[in-house]
Amino acid sequence: MAEMAVFCGNFRTGKLKGAGADDTGSTVTDRVRTDYVFLFLFLLNSLMVHRPSDSRLLNSLLSNEKEYHKQLLVLLDNYSQQSLGAFAAYASASPAHVARAVIAVAGSFAGADDALRRYAVSIETWQAELRTLKDLEEEVGNVMRDREILFVRLFSHRIFVLPTQQIRVQRDASH
Repeated sequence: MAEMAVFCGNFRTGKLKGAGADDTGSTVTDRVRTDYVFLFLFLLNSLMVHRPSDSRLLNSLLSNEKEYHKQLLVLLDNYSQQSLGAFAAYASASPAHVARAVIAVAGSFAGADDALRRYAVSIETWQAELRTLKDLEEEVGNVMRDREILFVRLFSHRIFVLPTQQIRVQRDASH
């Protein structure tokens, strides 16, 4: 990286050695500077190590979260209400001292149901964030694909093919 920083500093001042510039570090021509730009971009691209994301893992997580949320809502909407209704019926059929205890327990269960409903809402928020993450990941994948097309295919062609053509032209001119 230190060499890259020196290269950037020398590039900005126009003091580059080699590849057409003399060894005294004189200002390079625009053509050579352009070649250095392409070489710099190619090297910078090769230094960036990216692992392509696997969208199947995120899709699986989204699918599992959706199924989990659906089952939790079924539990809260159907079975929880039925259970609390049956518990209240048992309390009404019980003696007074037992009924008070059963109603207190039913109140605790109702509080737990409310907490689970708030949890279900937070799961919905979590799913929305996961969907946003999936969209962003797809966008990053598109950018990485475009970057590869631009830098690797176009610039590597520019850096490695054109110099060989110039060598052929120079060789033909010397014969």
